[in-house]
Amino acid sequence: MLRAIEEARADKDSLGGIIEGMALGVPAGLGEPVFDTLESDLSKALFAIPAVKGVEFGAGFAVSGMKGSENNDPFLIKNKPR
Repeated sequence: MLRAIEEARADKDSLGGIIEGMALGVPAGLGEPVFDTLESDLSKALFAIPAVKGVEFGAGFAVSGMKGSENNDPFLIKNKPR
């Protein structure tokens, strides 16, 4: 990577890249259900960085090539009334 950066600098150019982060132990349901979700708050902060052009969560952009049945989490009813 250092060599690639030095070559780009010599050419008066720049490079792109990808940063991957992972959060473990995040409680289910953190954030608001629609407009203030954890993902929307993180995206707002990340897109404030001028170089950021895309953000993905979970399966991310790969979801665009999936059917809903392949991507959606199943609904689970707990404590079903009798």
